[in-house]
Amino acid sequence: MIKEVKQLKKRIELAFNQNDYENLKKLLKSYPIKNEFYYIARANYNYCKGEINKGIEVLQESLQKFSNSFEIHFNLATLFAAKEQYNDAILTYARAVKLASNKEDKDEALTKINDLLQVLELDIKNSKSELQKVAHNAQLIINEFDDRIFPLTRNNDSIIRKVDNGELVNLYRTFNTIENIDETSRFFFKTELFKGQSTKEQVFKIEKPSIVPISFIDGVSKVIVNTPTNQFKYNIGTLDKNHYHYLRFDEPGQYKIVTDTPIFVGNVLSLENEPQKVKLAINIFIDGLSGAFLKEHMEEYMPRTAEYFKKGFINTNCYTTGDWTYPSVSSLLTGKTTLNHARHHPTNFFDFTKYNRIFFEDIRENGYITGQFNNNWRMTPTYGYSEGMDRLVYQNFLGGFAAGEVLSEAIEHIETFKNASQYLWISLTDLHDVADEINDNFMSQANTHSQYFQEKKKGVTSVQSKYDENKIERYIQEMKRLDLHLSMLYNYLNTNYRLDEIVLMLFSDHGQTYFSEEEFLLHEYRTNIPFMAVGKNVPQKTSNELCSIVDIFPTLLQILGIGNDGNEGKVLKDFDGEGRKYVITETIHPNQPYLVTLKTEDVEYRFKTIDNVDGNCRVDLEHFDFWAIDRYSGQIMENKDNKCLDYIIERAAILQR
Repeated sequence: MIKEVKQLKKRIELAFNQNDYENLKKLLKSYPIKNEFYYIARANYNYCKGEINKGIEVLQESLQKFSNSFEIHFNLATLFAAKEQYNDAILTYARAVKLASNKEDKDEALTKINDLLQVLELDIKNSKSELQKVAHNAQLIINEFDDRIFPLTRNNDSIIRKVDNGELVNLYRTFNTIENIDETSRFFFKTELFKGQSTKEQVFKIEKPSIVPISFIDGVSKVIVNTPTNQFKYNIGTLDKNHYHYLRFDEPGQYKIVTDTPIFVGNVLSLENEPQKVKLAINIFIDGLSGAFLKEHMEEYMPRTAEYFKKGFINTNCYTTGDWTYPSVSSLLTGKTTLNHARHHPTNFFDFTKYNRIFFEDIRENGYITGQFNNNWRMTPTYGYSEGMDRLVYQNFLGGFAAGEVLSEAIEHIETFKNASQYLWISLTDLHDVADEINDNFMSQANTHSQYFQEKKKGVTSVQSKYDENKIERYIQEMKRLDLHLSMLYNYLNTNYRLDEIVLMLFSDHGQTYFSEEEFLLHEYRTNIPFMAVGKNVPQKTSNELCSIVDIFPTLLQILGIGNDGNEGKVLKDFDGEGRKYVITETIHPNQPYLVTLKTEDVEYRFKTIDNVDGNCRVDLEHFDFWAIDRYSGQIMENKDNKCLDYIIERAAILQR
């Protein structure tokens, strides 16, 4: 297939050179894949025919899959300039500068920006301040970081007490020691996010006991609350600026909040909402917990977890879609594989929620109070994971927000809303200590012999860490420590909830490479993840049903009685769904080969390109290695299924360079 695509590409390029638009139209119509080249060629055809608006629409559509493409942004900017939409053109050229993988491309895009700024300068309608603003905004794009630096913006500005898209982030549990954060202090303070609006006057109704979170924005102000039968006055100095205040009201009726200057008034959160199918649903996400290693050693290293989930469901045949957190969590929360949600470049900006819906939204829209307790720097709110959340508490794990404290915060939240139906997402990143060679936990170090700390072998990335017995020993101790802290939650649930009132799921995003000496990155210890569940409508069994990470939320929504098409996710047969015939894990990462492992019940197919993925996440699929492995014996099979090979290549064809 790829040879034919390359030949057709050459014919299209020739037709452009010869201005043969009739033939060009036919060739574009017959082009079999919508890859980067297709969109650029089609837009250029529109431009040559004077259909500039159509060309712009084509390239804007392509950004859903090709947000990392220098050439698409460069061509889109050129079309904006042709329409004299100079501001849009300059900002899009700036994005091209950011994406450029060589000096020549970067310089060309910078030259275009400077040329357009000169055009704007000659227009007497543009003031000097307007020109400076456009140039400044372009520079912000060129210099931006990525969303790991939350609660800073990608341009290193604090978002504390800045209203954005109906949300406000304030500090949490700072004990009045600090009012804002910077690049260094951002690690060491928790933040809290609620949804609501900026206002000087807010009217709302209370039907059952509820809380209304409020926060100052710029300065402090007197706050007056008129209740159905009373008036509460909070004079300046009564309420602090650097955290939220949760105003509780029990009396039914109409309320009105009045202030001197705008403040942020969060949405009303009822402490006693309408009962749903399940009273409490919890997802525990443990970054880097290897399913292959866990199923061999759970009784030994996580005995409390093993005991708790004996009452429920344990799947031993579940696999991730990606090799690291960023793409894998995106798959988990959208039901789309890496190729289709298109979030895989480690640093480039992608407007993820513009093209993808998060499952959290479905849960919130179906009557659950939603909360998130998160310490994972690849799951920050600005990555889009505040969508569907009523309350979100975040602190970067590197600032010390570890499992014990995360779980304590989660338990306090559950207890607060114990008379409401609620959903919680809990992130635990403690196992990342091992791959990142941090080693700063007392319990883990004290229980690990000193011989295992004599050297550090950190890979180029944590994903690429080689086989390491020292890391394995330290990982075991971190598993034990996690298990101890998780028992606090298990005990709380056993004391306060019946099993038929809850659904608790525990899963991961990927395993670890350093458990195996295999050269192929996507081996079992890296790709196999745990998936366990306990509670209402959860079968009590250990299952070997084939499962993908994209199936976890569709299965949860089925239990909660929430309809959802699941995208590529399936409800497991164990939960009365249709199940799946195969799972796919893939790596789309710059400067690495494109890797795929496709597993059926009996066979694993492995695919590896000879070429590396480039900075725009394109790769040549024509030259590759492909082999099959018997999943029971582990032996390489002589007979390979060419239909499977064809499927892998056809599916990935949009990556073709």
